[in-house]
Amino acid sequence: MRGLLAGLFLPILLCGCLAARAPNSSGFTVEQQAMFDFGISQGLSKEKATLLAVSPVARQLYFDDQKCQSYGAKPGSDAYVACRAQLEAGQNKPPVVVQAPAAAATHCTSMPLGGGMVSTNCY
Repeated sequence: MRGLLAGLFLPILLCGCLAARAPNSSGFTVEQQAMFDFGISQGLSKEKATLLAVSPVARQLYFDDQKCQSYGAKPGSDAYVACRAQLEAGQNKPPVVVQAPAAAATHCTSMPLGGGMVSTNCY
């Protein structure tokens, strides 16, 4: 009986897992379609929502940006730059603002990418 049940459920389980990974009519997997729909619901263009759906790097950058802004850090501010640097270093903690000495100033520029995404570069 146990072997019969396993024989019935295993194909069903495998079929469900494979269906979640198979592309839909848009060419997205179920997970990608969910991320695309999320991007659209956040006001992203179709192009940016597609990038969010298919690129793990774009997804990470988007969520890092959202996390830093949720702490109250504005893109381009010292707090925002510090937050993004901490997240890139793998430290998922709230930002700690440290005043840099005047002689060791760092220049940062932020460029809006649209849809709430921002690219910040420091040199």
